[in-house]
Amino acid sequence: MLVEHGALTSIKRPEDGQTPLHLAALRNSEPLARLLYKFGADINVFNDEGLTPLAIARMMYNVSTADKGCLDFLINVSKNPRSLQDSCRFVIREALGAKRLKDIAKLPVSSIMKEFLLYKYD
Repeated sequence: MLVEHGALTSIKRPEDGQTPLHLAALRNSEPLARLLYKFGADINVFNDEGLTPLAIARMMYNVSTADKGCLDFLINVSKNPRSLQDSCRFVIREALGAKRLKDIAKLPVSSIMKEFLLYKYD
Protein backbone atom coordinates (compact mmCIF):
# COMPACT_ATOMS: atom_id res chain seq x y z
CA MET A 1 0.00 0.00 0.00
CA LEU A 2 2.79 2.43 0.85
CA VAL A 3 4.63 2.07 -2.45
CA GLU A 4 1.40 2.31 -4.42
CA HIS A 5 0.86 5.69 -2.79
CA GLY A 6 4.31 7.02 -3.52
CA ALA A 7 6.58 5.83 -0.71
CA LEU A 8 10.22 6.10 -1.74
CA THR A 9 11.66 2.68 -2.50
CA SER A 10 15.31 3.68 -2.44
CA ILE A 11 15.38 5.90 0.63
CA LYS A 12 18.39 5.20 2.85
CA ARG A 13 18.37 4.72 6.61
CA PRO A 14 20.54 7.43 8.16
CA GLU A 15 22.34 5.03 10.50
CA ASP A 16 23.72 2.63 7.87
CA GLY A 17 22.58 3.66 4.39
CA GLN A 18 20.46 0.54 3.96
CA THR A 19 17.54 0.84 1.54
CA PRO A 20 14.39 -1.29 1.68
CA LEU A 21 15.92 -3.47 -1.06
CA HIS A 22 19.03 -4.06 1.08
CA LEU A 23 16.74 -5.14 3.91
CA ALA A 24 14.77 -7.46 1.62
CA ALA A 25 18.08 -9.06 0.62
CA LEU A 26 19.07 -9.45 4.28
CA ARG A 27 15.81 -11.27 4.91
CA ASN A 28 16.00 -13.27 1.66
CA SER A 29 12.53 -11.97 0.82
CA GLU A 30 12.05 -12.46 -2.90
CA PRO A 31 8.42 -11.20 -2.88
CA LEU A 32 9.46 -7.99 -1.16
CA ALA A 33 12.45 -7.53 -3.50
CA ARG A 34 10.15 -8.01 -6.51
CA LEU A 35 7.64 -5.48 -5.19
CA LEU A 36 10.31 -2.89 -4.42
CA TYR A 37 11.92 -3.37 -7.83
CA LYS A 38 8.56 -3.06 -9.57
CA PHE A 39 8.06 0.28 -7.85
CA GLY A 40 11.47 1.63 -8.80
CA ALA A 41 13.96 0.47 -6.17
CA ASP A 42 17.52 1.03 -7.34
CA ILE A 43 19.40 -2.27 -7.44
CA ASN A 44 22.74 -0.49 -7.84
CA VAL A 45 22.59 1.70 -4.73
CA PHE A 46 25.36 1.30 -2.14
CA ASN A 47 24.91 1.25 1.62
CA ASP A 48 27.46 2.86 3.94
CA GLU A 49 29.68 -0.23 3.69
CA GLY A 50 29.73 0.01 -0.11
CA LEU A 51 27.46 -3.00 -0.63
CA THR A 52 24.60 -3.28 -3.10
CA PRO A 53 21.48 -5.35 -2.40
CA LEU A 54 22.91 -8.04 -4.71
CA ALA A 55 26.15 -8.18 -2.71
CA ILE A 56 24.16 -8.57 0.50
CA ALA A 57 22.02 -11.32 -1.04
CA ARG A 58 25.21 -13.16 -2.05
CA MET A 59 26.60 -12.88 1.48
CA MET A 60 23.33 -14.06 3.02
CA TYR A 61 23.13 -17.06 0.73
CA ASN A 62 26.69 -18.02 1.65
CA VAL A 63 26.02 -17.93 5.40
CA SER A 64 22.65 -19.66 5.44
CA THR A 65 21.03 -22.70 3.96
CA ALA A 66 17.98 -20.71 2.88
CA ASP A 67 16.73 -20.91 -0.65
CA LYS A 68 18.29 -18.46 -3.05
CA GLY A 69 15.11 -16.98 -4.53
CA CYS A 70 15.99 -13.39 -3.67
CA LEU A 71 19.56 -13.85 -4.87
CA ASP A 72 18.44 -15.33 -8.19
CA PHE A 73 15.95 -12.51 -8.69
CA LEU A 74 18.55 -9.79 -8.01
CA ILE A 75 21.08 -11.48 -10.29
CA ASN A 76 18.49 -11.64 -13.06
CA VAL A 77 17.38 -8.00 -12.84
CA SER A 78 20.96 -6.75 -12.54
CA LYS A 79 21.74 -8.25 -15.96
CA ASN A 80 19.06 -6.23 -17.77
CA PRO A 81 18.44 -2.49 -17.65
CA ARG A 82 14.92 -1.27 -16.93
CA SER A 83 12.69 -0.57 -19.88
CA LEU A 84 12.30 3.00 -21.06
CA GLN A 85 8.61 2.76 -20.11
CA ASP A 86 9.42 1.88 -16.52
CA SER A 87 12.07 4.59 -16.31
CA CYS A 88 9.59 7.19 -17.56
CA ARG A 89 6.96 6.01 -15.07
CA PHE A 90 9.37 6.44 -12.16
CA VAL A 91 10.44 9.91 -13.30
CA ILE A 92 6.82 11.09 -13.67
CA ARG A 93 5.76 9.65 -10.32
CA GLU A 94 8.79 11.16 -8.59
CA ALA A 95 8.18 14.55 -10.22
CA LEU A 96 4.59 14.55 -8.98
CA GLY A 97 5.55 13.47 -5.49
CA ALA A 98 3.57 11.24 -3.17
CA LYS A 99 1.07 13.94 -2.22
CA ARG A 100 0.12 14.65 -5.82
CA LEU A 101 -0.14 11.11 -7.21
CA LYS A 102 -3.91 11.45 -7.04
CA ASP A 103 -3.55 14.23 -9.64
CA ILE A 104 -2.55 11.65 -12.26
CA ALA A 105 -6.26 11.40 -13.05
CA LYS A 106 -6.19 15.08 -14.11
CA LEU A 107 -3.32 14.70 -16.58
CA PRO A 108 -4.25 15.25 -20.24
CA VAL A 109 -3.22 11.73 -21.28
CA SER A 110 -5.09 8.57 -22.21
CA SER A 111 -6.71 6.40 -19.57
CA ILE A 112 -4.25 3.63 -20.43
CA MET A 113 -1.36 5.97 -19.59
CA LYS A 114 -3.04 7.00 -16.33
CA GLU A 115 -3.49 3.34 -15.37
CA PHE A 116 0.13 2.65 -16.26
CA LEU A 117 1.34 5.51 -14.05
CA LEU A 118 -0.81 4.20 -11.22
CA TYR A 119 0.54 0.63 -11.62
CA LYS A 120 -2.85 -0.68 -12.67
CA TYR A 121 -1.56 -1.69 -16.08
CA ASP A 122 1.20 -4.24 -16.60
